[in-house]
Amino acid sequence: MCEFCTRHGDGKKWYLRADAYSHELAQDLQRRKYTEHFVRDFGAIMRTNLAALEQFARAPRPLRHLLRSLASNYMKSRHFGQVVPLQDFAAIMPFVNSVVRLPCLCRDFLRKEAGGYCLAFSLGPNDGFMAEVVDESFWQGIDAAGLQRVEIAEALRLLAQFDDEGLVHTLWTAGPPLTVCVCNCRLGDCLAMRVTLDLKTRAFFRGEYAAELRDELCTGCGLCVERCQFGAVHTVDDTGRVCLDPERCYGCGLCAAACPTNAVRLRDRNEVPAAASLW
Repeated sequence: MCEFCTRHGDGKKWYLRADAYSHELAQDLQRRKYTEHFVRDFGAIMRTNLAALEQFARAPRPLRHLLRSLASNYMKSRHFGQVVPLQDFAAIMPFVNSVVRLPCLCRDFLRKEAGGYCLAFSLGPNDGFMAEVVDESFWQGIDAAGLQRVEIAEALRLLAQFDDEGLVHTLWTAGPPLTVCVCNCRLGDCLAMRVTLDLKTRAFFRGEYAAELRDELCTGCGLCVERCQFGAVHTVDDTGRVCLDPERCYGCGLCAAACPTNAVRLRDRNEVPAAASLW
């Protein structure tokens, strides 16, 4: 993904550009084939990728670094994913015609209850992109582990519900900048999070924000610690005093949403000096 797309969209956020949701972009044959293959053969793809990453871990250190870099660059160019906080979805949804709710591929692969935690964006009439790349047999409704059409207002309500459940929101592309879905996951259920955090290979990337702690407002309740999926928030002594490490923060906003005293807030990442880069 180019520097312009990742950093310099409207409002300095690539996903707030209308052409990231273009129906014409979705008609690109390469993107359509990639998405069809990804949905149809997800299990085989994941088994192959995870086996390769396990081989990475046993490679000599210089080679290991190179292989991880190549894997991350592939994700940037083909299936780019980035953490996006709930607050930005009110601006994203006007670009989308409608939404399709579908079972989570990661949870299904891990043999967990798949639920309806993924929301795919429809980019054209009559459910557009998803209806065209997924077989009609999948359109059975979420209770039948199929696909379900969802209005924009309902999609926003679901995202708020997932936020309350402590799920991290990530936007995903099918060949950047075409944005096709938002996944809602926690570490134990998400293969991309496991690969990124446990195998140290970036399968998705930090958000445009970083959390900032205002010590004078913190009561040490620990709710932010419970919500953080990335190990960026922890208590440091018996008093329950909280420490926030912006270098580990992915900008999901779950800690800020849980804080009863507004001691944690999200700021643009470039306004938090200690925050690491997006990548």
